[in-house]
Amino acid sequence: IYMYYMSILELQYRGSTIFNCYVQSVADHPKLQKENNDKTLPKGFYKGYLIKKSLSYNTPIHLVNESLGVTINDAFFIHPNQFTAKTGGPWKQPYSKGCQIVKLNDFNKLMNYLYSFGFNSNNKDNINVYIK
Repeated sequence: IYMYYMSILELQYRGSTIFNCYVQSVADHPKLQKENNDKTLPKGFYKGYLIKKSLSYNTPIHLVNESLGVTINDAFFIHPNQFTAKTGGPWKQPYSKGCQIVKLNDFNKLMNYLYSFGFNSNNKDNINVYIK
């Protein structure tokens, strides 16, 4: 049986974990070639830009690390497991090519924590993200 939510997302503040939840982090997009399934973004540090909107999601976190080959033009996000923008997506559910997918309720909690610390989804504010 394929376990969909096998990774853990942690939000840390001053060295302590203040929130954590399960995340689906492996590539499972139906249009991926077979050899790309079960992969995820490379390990390392990313800038997570809190953006207003993508094509499929309101307030996702856009992941960028140009030294790892993940640029601002790539659509890798931390996003919920449901489409939240009016345009939605071409599939019944969100799939990943490396995106970090969180259950909607947990995604909303994560964003509420970030907003409580003064971050805004304004396409400028960013957080440090480490994928290990």
